[in-house]
Amino acid sequence: MRRYRVGSLFTVAILIITLFFSTLFIAEEMGHHDCTGEDCPICATIEMCISVIKECGAGLIVVMSVSLLLDFVIEKAEVYKRNNISNSLITDKVRMDY
Repeated sequence: MRRYRVGSLFTVAILIITLFFSTLFIAEEMGHHDCTGEDCPICATIEMCISVIKECGAGLIVVMSVSLLLDFVIEKAEVYKRNNISNSLITDKVRMDY
C-alpha cells in the first residue's frame, strides 16, 4: 500500500510541475514573442502548453474529487468498524448470577 502512495505522490508532483512550467512558459513567451511565420516552433510549443493545461486541469479536478471522496469513504468505514463492535454484558465479562 505504501508503494502505491509514493507512486501516486510522485505522479501528482510531476503533473503539478508540468502545469507550473507550462504556465510559466506561456506567460514568458506571450508578451514578447515575434512570430516567424506559419511553422513557428514557439507558437507550436505555446499551443501544446495550452493543450496540456486544458487536459490536465480538467483531469486534475476529477482526480482530486475522486481522491477526496475515496478518503472520506475510507475514513467513515473505519469509524463505523470501530463503533460497530457491540458491547454487551457477555463481551464485558459481567457476571449475572449474584
